[in-house]
Amino acid sequence: MAERAREWLARFAATRFETLSIRELALTLFGIALSGPPGDAGERIAETLAGRADDVRQEFAAGRFLTLLLAADAMPEATPLSSLLRESWLALDPASYSASPVIAWACGQLAGKDAPMPSLRLLLRFDPRARYVATPQFVRELAQEIAAASLFGRLVPPLTAEERRDVTTALRLWAFCYTKERDLDMLCPVVRAMHLLGLEGEPEYHDALEFIAGEPEMIT
Repeated sequence: MAERAREWLARFAATRFETLSIRELALTLFGIALSGPPGDAGERIAETLAGRADDVRQEFAAGRFLTLLLAADAMPEATPLSSLLRESWLALDPASYSASPVIAWACGQLAGKDAPMPSLRLLLRFDPRARYVATPQFVRELAQEIAAASLFGRLVPPLTAEERRDVTTALRLWAFCYTKERDLDMLCPVVRAMHLLGLEGEPEYHDALEFIAGEPEMIT
């Protein structure tokens, strides 16, 4: 499946290369690099992004930098694109974007700027009893912070035993509810957070995956 997806991305990039936006190029590069060596298609995309330096800097200035940083980080070795993105990140004024501290920390790590990880902002005010009435926005933001704290799958989020217990309970409940509601938009970030926390053994995780894999709306 991964190889088929990789081949599709490579064909997509080759046939529509000139019409792709910076974000579309970054997403395509990230998808190709995740499934193996980037090959000719990936290298061509990286070179094109590096050659469109002004457009890349505009993306950073507009706060649209995470996909670019993930794409460059997925490459097996440093490239001119990596240098451009690092320079673009370091040139940003932290007051110019609204990312939470932990997401900003993760972006800095991807850009090669080493710093201690801040506390997860949402966990500081997470009331376990509120899991029954959590808003979709809160669920999404908490899933985003868990992903950032894991450096997008590169390390285990540093939660205390109490935080891990409370978050695990909440994620299991949300996965159960969103599966029953057939709400893919909310279920996917919850499942991703469970995966990053190593909760693949929970029954709600397996039920959610079975639903996602069998849902026809996921196939485009």
